[in-house]
Amino acid sequence: MKVITVIQARTSSSRLRNKVLLNFNKNTLLCQVINSVKSTKEVDEIWVATSINKEDDLIELICKENNVICFRGSLSDVRSRFDLISKKTNADIIVRVTADNPFTESSYIDQMISYIKSHKDVDYVCMDKSMILDGTGSEVFTSKSLNKSVEMSNHEMDIEHVTQFIIKNNLFKKEYLKPNNIEFLSKKPYFLGIDTFEDYVRNINILNKYSSTNTLKKIILKINNNEEIF
Repeated sequence: MKVITVIQARTSSSRLRNKVLLNFNKNTLLCQVINSVKSTKEVDEIWVATSINKEDDLIELICKENNVICFRGSLSDVRSRFDLISKKTNADIIVRVTADNPFTESSYIDQMISYIKSHKDVDYVCMDKSMILDGTGSEVFTSKSLNKSVEMSNHEMDIEHVTQFIIKNNLFKKEYLKPNNIEFLSKKPYFLGIDTFEDYVRNINILNKYSSTNTLKKIILKINNNEEIF
């Protein structure tokens, strides 16, 4: 079964423009996410899906520098980018990652891919959000379920959020997993994504405090021990 990861990225984020180009861990935020996906074992190909808008030319340049395939499509119809990549690659399984989550956990991706490969009746897999930190997860789903969602719904929210139709519709079988590695099991919520400049500053401070090695494990340990992160 062919597995591809599609990292969706754009520079026109409303709350923090150009955030995927910001410096993070001696590189860009986008590169940080690309490297996280590169450390997976179950992914066959990595694609970055961005828009055809000129302001996203820099994203394509970063992809070339990092030997990652860049696909450019509609800015507003994000789901169509995934659908066209799926058809172009003949992928069986798609991993959806967003470029504003620098602590995307590769072991979660491998766990979800292994699960959906071994459970042929499952259409969609995600980590149980009550057991992981917000901003570290991703989504895994079959190309068939994506294609069906495109055929059945053209609602604005469904084309913007890619998997929303699959998640809310009982036609699809969905599973939510507990992390296999207890060190990645969080007992309390915490947001590690980047939506605003304040989020970016917080994540930089976290990186500086805990180093770029085993950062997520260190954060989860602090949280589970009821200790302050800062």
